[in-house]
Amino acid sequence: MERKVIIISTLAILTIAALGAYYFYFGKKLAENIATEITTEKILEIKTSATTNAEEVDTSDWKVYRNEKFGFEVKYPQEWFHQVTGGSKLTPAGIMFSDESLEFYSPAPGIYPEKFINVVLYRTPETIDEYVSNDLVARRADIEFQKEIQISGQRGILTKSILSNTIIYLAAHTKKGEFIYIFESRIPNKDVYFEVEEVFKKILSSFKFIGS
Repeated sequence: MERKVIIISTLAILTIAALGAYYFYFGKKLAENIATEITTEKILEIKTSATTNAEEVDTSDWKVYRNEKFGFEVKYPQEWFHQVTGGSKLTPAGIMFSDESLEFYSPAPGIYPEKFINVVLYRTPETIDEYVSNDLVARRADIEFQKEIQISGQRGILTKSILSNTIIYLAAHTKKGEFIYIFESRIPNKDVYFEVEEVFKKILSSFKFIGS
């Protein structure tokens, strides 16, 4: 009787050990497979995001505006128009882009098309931080976000704010030499904000300093 108990106990222990080994082995394999699937999904997600970002800044079929005198070039959509602005001592150069003809528009009196982007050179001894801070205070802007970016290898500041409680003001600034380079758009119609923002980012990414 005692021998039977020992045999049964031994068999039970062996069975439990075998089941434990089985679940340990296959459980480990299952965990490895799940981890592999998750890793693969993350890799695919990263690759997809990278592809999307690359597509967002593709300006290969855009037109190019080039200013040899002040040493910069910038691209803009094929179907958009441009108008040269500036010419004063403080703002010696500028360019306005829009999907509408700019024959009757001028940034001086504050008359703008619904979708537009300005690139302006402003002569000032201020640092980029001083200029942006003073400019937003003067505009009484309610800042939604502000972050540092790179513009043609130079430190820049990107800002989104609200003017007069209704107008979205999208702006980026960088400085080289004595000039602050200003990229800006005022968007009173929120329905076109994302469209203008996309073009704004592409124009910003296409901007280059040229020459020495």
